[in-house]
Amino acid sequence: MTKEKSNARFLVVCLNPTIQRTLVFDSVELGQVNRAKIQRVDASGKGVNAARVLVQLGARVHHLTQIGGEDAKTFVNLTLSDGIRLHGVPGAEGIRTCTTLIDRSNLVVTELVEEGRPVSPEIEKALVRSFHEILKDVDSVILTGSKAPGFSSKLYPEFVAEAKERGKAVFLDYRGQELLDTLHFQPDCVKINVSEFASTVGVRLPENIDPAEIPNEVFERLKELANVTQGLWVLTNGAKPTCYVFQGILNWKHHEAPKVVNSIGSGDSVLAGIAYGRTEGRSIEESIDLGIRCGVANLGVLKPGSIFD
Repeated sequence: MTKEKSNARFLVVCLNPTIQRTLVFDSVELGQVNRAKIQRVDASGKGVNAARVLVQLGARVHHLTQIGGEDAKTFVNLTLSDGIRLHGVPGAEGIRTCTTLIDRSNLVVTELVEEGRPVSPEIEKALVRSFHEILKDVDSVILTGSKAPGFSSKLYPEFVAEAKERGKAVFLDYRGQELLDTLHFQPDCVKINVSEFASTVGVRLPENIDPAEIPNEVFERLKELANVTQGLWVLTNGAKPTCYVFQGILNWKHHEAPKVVNSIGSGDSVLAGIAYGRTEGRSIEESIDLGIRCGVANLGVLKPGSIFD
């Protein structure tokens, strides 16, 4: 992967900011004292991960979220050091901490996730004002991840409606009824993993399902929703092949994954690569290829949501 010269301008919105602690062990034994060989702290969450990869690709990136609590200064400094233009609405009760445990001997990555800190209606109002203001200075908008408790379920659909009305390209990575409520505004791209898509459309799937075992109902619903939005839909499945639908045609992309150093943020990296490619005017095929290359590159880097060491 190489950094390019680009005029692409993005606004990435994620309303569940995260301080990510990554601990690397030779091995992890439950019920025992485990001493980390490597530890690091990064700003993270799906929005920061996607924003960081976009910066590494060469884009100019604004990130909108809420901040507050004792970790706010750390979060601000970490995002700024990554070249992200942070718009942190103050007043949140705090920023959650999530911890990644990497067991090198067994090649196992375990994620310990805290719930987001609740927010007040005043924070949502301030976020809406900031969104409207930043929107005039960008080409594309990415909305990604869960929201902290307290935000309206109508917020993301309203953001999509506003962005599309003002002629911006919109890329999404969230799930559930809130996603379904957004689709009639015709986002340009929805990237979602197969388990989250299945739960959104009411299909039960086992974890880590093999592509050959995914029921046809999933792909039929995928094509139905792609027809509603008239845009690109991308279904990721970890290290397994990626499928996508555009103009009613279902396609598969196979890729070779390197030895996994840290899998956290790979889906966000895929989204960033696709959004970058499409905003730069690349074809669907070229953009999918770039997204997959970014996701694969992230697997080989310890820092979450990163395509370079």
